[in-house]
Amino acid sequence: MQIESEAPIRMLLIEDSEHDAEFIGMMLKRAPEIEVRIDRATTLAEAVEACQRDEFDIVLLDLGLPDSSGTSSVTRMRASAPRTPIVVLTGDDRSSTGMEAIDLGAQDYLTKQHMVAGVLTRMMKHSIQRHNRLIKAQSEALRDGLTGLANRRAFDAELQRRLSDFQRHRHPFCLALLDIDHFKSVNDRWGHDVGDEVIRAVAGELNHNLRPTDHVARYGGEEFAIVLSMTKLVDAKNVILRRCLSISDLVIGGPQLRVTVSCGLAEIRDQEDSGTIVSRTDKALYAAKHAGRNRVMLHRGAGVIDEFQPNDSVQRLVGKP
Repeated sequence: MQIESEAPIRMLLIEDSEHDAEFIGMMLKRAPEIEVRIDRATTLAEAVEACQRDEFDIVLLDLGLPDSSGTSSVTRMRASAPRTPIVVLTGDDRSSTGMEAIDLGAQDYLTKQHMVAGVLTRMMKHSIQRHNRLIKAQSEALRDGLTGLANRRAFDAELQRRLSDFQRHRHPFCLALLDIDHFKSVNDRWGHDVGDEVIRAVAGELNHNLRPTDHVARYGGEEFAIVLSMTKLVDAKNVILRRCLSISDLVIGGPQLRVTVSCGLAEIRDQEDSGTIVSRTDKALYAAKHAGRNRVMLHRGAGVIDEFQPNDSVQRLVGKP
């Protein structure tokens, strides 16, 4: 999404009327205070496809389309382009229609009867600015202040998205919960500032080299969660072990500390909800701690928990002083 106002604004115009599309294009071309690059879709289906291919700074949406009419179009576009501001164009001059569109996620609305260049360009710029502020506020609300990772609220939302995806499309995913071993002794001996430095270092290492589709969060205190999308247990266990090994190789802060982590890992199963997979993963994490820490334990379902035995291509995780 565009941040700098000096850059050209890339707009997706969703308008089936040739006359109205030409009129809008002419108005924006003549507006001296704004430079706009227009992509056009004539149906909502074309618009959804365009948003899957490209990123736009703003969407200008007509509510009277051949394949969608009324404010339901706002709902569908909001789902297809959640990070893009939407301005609604409507031939309906009732304010209730515009307010309903805003309630459904549009930034603003403009009736075609009152569409003039100055009003449209000002509305577009203000809508982009307001939406950018909203996205920034939402992003900050979902970030952990200490580590910059996603926070527990963001993790809960991501887990629910992956669960819905699994239920609809059978796309597998795995959940890992990791806990810094003997973290209380770090705080007790070196103080909370060093403890914070340890948490930041572990967070950075967990976030390093993971795929963009994977989701790393600070779960709480010295505990972290990773959602590995489109991943079976057989592949996830090697990924997680490498992250644990890289953490054990860190030398942190003035005290030159080394830390290890314990990890529980589970793959989503049929008929599970978010609470069930979190509970199974947490049981595997508890088993890792109970077995001596500094290891990865797998919950395979049906109450079966065992320690990950890496293959020859993966170094065994061993304790370090």
